Amino acid sequence: MTMVHPFGVLGLLLLKKTAAYQTYKALSAYGWPRVYRRLMEQNRVLTPKAAQPVVADAVKSALRSPTTAYRGLQTPEVRRFVDRLSGIRPLAMPGALRSLVELAESLLKPFGKCKT
Repeated sequence: MTMVHPFGVLGLLLLKKTAAYQTYKALSAYGWPRVYRRLMEQNRVLTPKAAQPVVADAVKSALRSPTTAYRGLQTPEVRRFVDRLSGIRPLAMPGALRSLVELAESLLKPFGKCKT
């Protein structure tokens, strides 16, 4: 039986929180209205007309209340939007917005199976 060191787990959790906090600080410095505007521009370009309101509502609710972001990422329209958004060249997107997309991508990746 393999034992996991508690300080290792604590370190990983701290690293995760630090990365999320740095993403938050970068987006705050860039400006939340600008983040929303850039995401809506990409929504109009990348999402079919019928699915645009669903994606817009998910983005708006995620920016207003980050705890609802994961629920919004579960809809197929939003998943497709994030997949298309992640395919854009990194230089075509502000760094703060790129961090947000990478965070959304990491939330969409399935977790590995735990061994018991």
